[in-house]
Amino acid sequence: TAITMFGYDRSDMLGKSISMIIGGPHAKWHDKYFEKASGMSQDEFENLLSRMRDVLGKRSDGSEFPVQIGLKSLYVGDKCHFVAFCHDLTEVKKEMLVASSLLESSFDSTFLT
Repeated sequence: TAITMFGYDRSDMLGKSISMIIGGPHAKWHDKYFEKASGMSQDEFENLLSRMRDVLGKRSDGSEFPVQIGLKSLYVGDKCHFVAFCHDLTEVKKEMLVASSLLESSFDSTFLT
């Protein structure tokens, strides 16, 4: 779960900005993205939210790890809330490095011998 993934209690996360779990260079700009989006039409805003992004997530202890994150708006009455969908990419990134290394060594042995 996201609670386990980021190391926060449920009560620590509910009602808070998603910027608390965004690390790396995106962290300081994340709330500004939402300010900029306030001038968009609802369709433009939904299109922006629907894109999954690979960013660094930030755990409660400050450590960072690769995640894929997407947002969806949820209207309760006329108040807009956001739900974040997060996927830990740590293992995927490790597997990509291994595959890349194998491909590179295979290429080197094929063409450099």
